[in-house]
Amino acid sequence: PPAAADEVRDRQYWLEDFGVLDAWEITRGSGVTIAIIDTGVDSTHQDLQGAVIGGRDVSGLGTADGQLPVGPNFEHGTMVASLAAGRGRDGEAGVIGTAPEANVLSVSMSFEGTSIPADQQIADGVVWAVDNGADVISLSLTRNTREWPVSWDEAFRYAEANDVVVV
Repeated sequence: PPAAADEVRDRQYWLEDFGVLDAWEITRGSGVTIAIIDTGVDSTHQDLQGAVIGGRDVSGLGTADGQLPVGPNFEHGTMVASLAAGRGRDGEAGVIGTAPEANVLSVSMSFEGTSIPADQQIADGVVWAVDNGADVISLSLTRNTREWPVSWDEAFRYAEANDVVVV
């Protein structure tokens, strides 16, 4: 396709290379809610206008709605949300996600600066997301350990029992 009107959109090679544009012929994510369990999603970001429909902070560091990014890499959750459900702007500018018509739930968590263990934050976030309408839960994080927390087994089983996909 011809170059877009915006260098940010021009750099999104995966839209064509990975078949996202073809997938849009079937769906653009309308009616799907994606929970982003990460540092929090800044709902005021210009490419996410109207995408974030709710949220929660499970770290004890952010705002109750999970929309104040927390932690040392606080921008990560907003980036993940934009790649998933970014709306772009003006038709051909800004970041557009793989599912630009999907809604986002922001669950802010942090590996640092809180007394709540990260594994528990993640489990709590998964359960909250399921209870609040998530169809898909995104966990774009690493724990840097091979150990598997039991709390995750329970949370992931709960998601599965409610037909929620955890990625």
